[in-house]
Amino acid sequence: MVNHSRLLRAGLTALVCAAPLGCLDPTEAFVEISTNSSCGDLDSTGITAGLLGEIETRPYGTTTSLCQNNGEIGSIVLLPPESEREAPFAFKVVGSLGAPVETACVAPAYGPGCIIARRAMRFVPHNSFRVPVRLSQACAGVLCPEAQTCVDGTCQSATVDPIDCENDDECGPGASVPPAWQKKLGGPGFQMARHLAQGDDGTLVLTGHFDGTLNLGDKDLTSKGGNDVFIASYSQEGQHRWSTSFGGALDEDVTRAAIDAKGAMYVLAQFQQTVDFGGGPLVSAGGHDVAILKLTSWGKLEWSVPFGGALTDVPGAIAVGADGNIYVVGQFNGSAAIGSKTLTAVGESDLFVLSLTPSGSVRWAKSIGGLGHDSGTAAAVDAAGNVYVAGYFEGTVDFGLPMPAMPIKATGSDAFVTSFDADGEVRWMQLVSGAAVDRLHDLAVRGDRVVFAGRGTASTRIGDQVFDASDSTGLVGAFDTGGKLAWANLFGGDGDGTGENVAIAADESIVVSGEISLGSAFGASAPATAPGTDHAFVAILERDGKPRWSKVFSSSDKAFATGVAAPAHGFALVAGWFLGELDVGAEKLKSEGGLDGFLLRVAPP
Repeated sequence: MVNHSRLLRAGLTALVCAAPLGCLDPTEAFVEISTNSSCGDLDSTGITAGLLGEIETRPYGTTTSLCQNNGEIGSIVLLPPESEREAPFAFKVVGSLGAPVETACVAPAYGPGCIIARRAMRFVPHNSFRVPVRLSQACAGVLCPEAQTCVDGTCQSATVDPIDCENDDECGPGASVPPAWQKKLGGPGFQMARHLAQGDDGTLVLTGHFDGTLNLGDKDLTSKGGNDVFIASYSQEGQHRWSTSFGGALDEDVTRAAIDAKGAMYVLAQFQQTVDFGGGPLVSAGGHDVAILKLTSWGKLEWSVPFGGALTDVPGAIAVGADGNIYVVGQFNGSAAIGSKTLTAVGESDLFVLSLTPSGSVRWAKSIGGLGHDSGTAAAVDAAGNVYVAGYFEGTVDFGLPMPAMPIKATGSDAFVTSFDADGEVRWMQLVSGAAVDRLHDLAVRGDRVVFAGRGTASTRIGDQVFDASDSTGLVGAFDTGGKLAWANLFGGDGDGTGENVAIAADESIVVSGEISLGSAFGASAPATAPGTDHAFVAILERDGKPRWSKVFSSSDKAFATGVAAPAHGFALVAGWFLGELDVGAEKLKSEGGLDGFLLRVAPP
């Protein structure tokens, strides 16, 4: 039981309620601190709160020398800022053996007697949950990376899903590893999962489109006409958090999603005529337009911004930086406008790159293209705010590279990766070029690596690397953040293969998913008896591209992976759609009508 008489009351910026039992709206985390060290050895304990990373150098907001013989040190209540009841937060508790915590345990010079525990999680509106933190003697002197915590002498992810805290035995790193699970997203009509994104706290957002009626966990979603957009959020254990849908009389679609450091969700959609995404009607300028949406972590629309013109405009990808600035890429025809800025295509279609502020105002907008078909397909942002864009082009295009660089001519339809600084100035550009069609479908960046996934051929050239003769077509590789190729590999064997999605885990391992037909993906293949023509796969690669493990999900007809995320513990999350039966290992999923969606948490073999 909580000993409220031992509540630690010193201030922790705006996060602490001075009278927790009198708080009318119990949106709070009740942190209970204990130790298995001898109280005679424990000199003092300090705690600080904020966001993961920031807390390393922040002074201790509270220190205490309290310690009872049963190991209980005390408790403290953390509250969100009044206007941010879904805000992410982190805290660090440090116990010091033999010396004051204020002098012996200050980053980065932690002494050998320092016991460091971290947690990173999120407030849940109108919910109070208990977070037990034990300072383990086995963790004295163990220095874990900033995103990890020490549990009984080993470093593990510091992130905790608040849903776990409904069960005190599971509320903490190392208490349990979420098992593998699978979900079918289906109904009598067509349901297609289109993209998957994961927040820093493990929260998932899944996007897609559907017709008819679809239930993703708590209510029926009903199409208003044609295909409507759905957005759903799940915990990393697969528990449904919320789901919603948007649509009008005609077809709407959705491509990518992203989650920022505060848990807000960004979704990129395509719509026709008039659609109300929750903030009032958006009216298409003609044909298909792009909609950029920002939602809270609990699904409430904050704003929606349209981009488009009289012709068809196609959403490609969306990414958000650590500063909250948003980057959007895609394809437009003719002229298209966002706010007061208008872009005009040079040729048949050009690619666009947009940057918005966290409030949805336009920072800058630019187009890239020549006389052929050009498009933006993927986007990512690094910790320094540099932007990475993938796409494809035909003919000759001026990418805006500094002189003496000249416009670049494609050999057919070539792919590329280019990088901009936060203000939209070009840093570098690299070609993915071959005699046939080359495509890059996704990008991910972490540390000094920019990983890409797509499709190439035996003649594809990237920098100085030219692939040998091969029937493989799946492509995955990495540049450093300065544009130098680190490695690239083809996969697929004797059959067709495509890399559709890529994500990078905290340990810098790479999760890639896509499709294969008759061949293999990083050593895994569909059974020879599988009747389907297309099968989904997911694989984890090491930082240098060497395979760690891979799995193929064979289908009786066809299956495609369309989204991926990289959780902790060496697992993978993959979303997509299938027709017929899909073999996910533990069971077979069967589509009910037309296409059905799937969401899988996949364990290492």
